[in-house]
This record gives sequence, C-alpha cells and structure tokens, in this order.
Amino acid sequence: MAYTYRDIKKGHPNKEELCELYRRSDVPLKRFFNTSVQLYRFMHLKNRIPKMDEEMLDLLCTEGMPVK
Repeated sequence: MAYTYRDIKKGHPNKEELCELYRRSDVPLKRFFNTSVQLYRFMHLKNRIPKMDEEMLDLLCTEGMPVK
C-alpha cells in the first residue's frame, strides 16, 4: 500500500479529512489521539472519548491536540 508522508505539525488535518480517515480506518476514535500530551490528561479525555463520537474530531483539529 502506498502512502504520502505528511508533517501534521506543520499542517493539521481539517475535520473533513479526519472524518474520512476515521470512517475508513475501522479503528476506535481514541486511537487517533496522542495520549502522551499534557492536554489529553488535563482535559480527562480518557473518560470522555468513549461517550463521544465524531464531535471529538473537532478537538483533534485544534492546534493544541496532536493527532497520532
């Protein structure tokens, strides 16, 4: 399978891109979050993500929340 490298630190994916990746990935949304960043722990996302769905993609699109 071919892929294209993308530095997401310089160009964050937008919500439409993340929605498409999420739908195609067939993995839980929590796998998209970088759980080692302080913001993840500060916002208690470990407990919040299972109760939310694609609306969490809005959070992933912000500069402060790195995507895995």
